[in-house]
Amino acid sequence: MGSSYSGTVFTVKIHGEGVTLKAYGPVIGARQPSKVWDVVNVVVDPQSVDLSIVKRKP
Repeated sequence: MGSSYSGTVFTVKIHGEGVTLKAYGPVIGARQPSKVWDVVNVVVDPQSVDLSIVKRKP
């Protein structure tokens, strides 16, 4: 996702994996604002995925 996105950014670490996801926008179905260490389900829509390189290995 490009720098044109603004608002809330969610960073999600996948337990037991070396994967970190970042999402922009509201959490669908959330009844209250999320907090650090909340447990969430991650659902990925393959037609809405956008990848960007944030750090390259030397």
